[in-house]
Amino acid sequence: MVQPIENAEVAEPEPAPATVVVEEEPVEEPIEEAPRSYHARSWEFGGVEHQRVWARFVRRTTKYEKDMTKVVQSLLKRQQESVQAKLNPDDPFNIEEWIKKFRVEVKPVITDIVDDSGGDALDDLAIACRST
Repeated sequence: MVQPIENAEVAEPEPAPATVVVEEEPVEEPIEEAPRSYHARSWEFGGVEHQRVWARFVRRTTKYEKDMTKVVQSLLKRQQESVQAKLNPDDPFNIEEWIKKFRVEVKPVITDIVDDSGGDALDDLAIACRST
């Protein structure tokens, strides 16, 4: 067994030399702009090309406007019936219930619009998407 040494002087560790850390600011390198790969088109308002593009837009959206109109009219009619059935001046209808009904019933129509319109936009841009 090791016996401790009495009255032994313990040397204190020497302080480490002070070091100064200089942080360099990062050098920003210029970013080269990628060449634009699209061609912006513009048409004279009311011109032949403008009318053609507008007519195509109307053709594409009319179906969706009709679909959305049917769903919203049905929801508003049922909402009116619900309000009239529960007519209470302080709380005419349950707003949370109707927000949910609108979201649930309008979502499929909006999904169809986005799916079809996205495909049409890609067709307009002549971009082909392939599934793997």
